[in-house]
Amino acid sequence: MLTDRDAAADTTRNGRDEVSLELPADSRFLGALRGMARSLAAQGDLTADDVEDVQLAIDEAFVLLIPLADPGSPKIGVKFAVTTGRIDIELCLARENRPDIDRDGLSWTVLSALAEELDVVSDPGQLVIRFTKRREPA
Repeated sequence: MLTDRDAAADTTRNGRDEVSLELPADSRFLGALRGMARSLAAQGDLTADDVEDVQLAIDEAFVLLIPLADPGSPKIGVKFAVTTGRIDIELCLARENRPDIDRDGLSWTVLSALAEELDVVSDPGQLVIRFTKRREPA
C-alpha cells in the first residue's frame, strides 16, 4: 500500500499536475511504472504514438538505473510533471558508488531517440535522468 510519502500528487494553479513516487530498483516494477506513465501522458493530451513513446522511454530510463543501484534495498524516485501537450519525467537514484549511465548501449540510444529533451545529472550521492515528451504537431 502506498503512503503519502511514497506517492504524492499536486495540482498547481498554472495547470501543471505533478506526481511523484518511489519504487524499488527492480525490473518487476516496470509494468506499474509504465502504467503510471501511460495514464499521465494521456491526461496531458498527448497522441497515442506519444503515449507509447513515453512508455518506452520510461522503461529504458528505469533499466539504465537498475544496475547502478547500491546493494540492499535501493529505490528509484520518479517525478512526473504534466501540462497540456507535454510531460516531463525525472528518475533519481540515490547511490554511493560512482558508475555513470551506459551511453553506448541500446537503452540509451532508444531513450535519446524518443525524448525531445534529455539530461543526465551525476552528482555525489545521486544520479538523475530527466526527459521531456511533447505532443506531436498535427
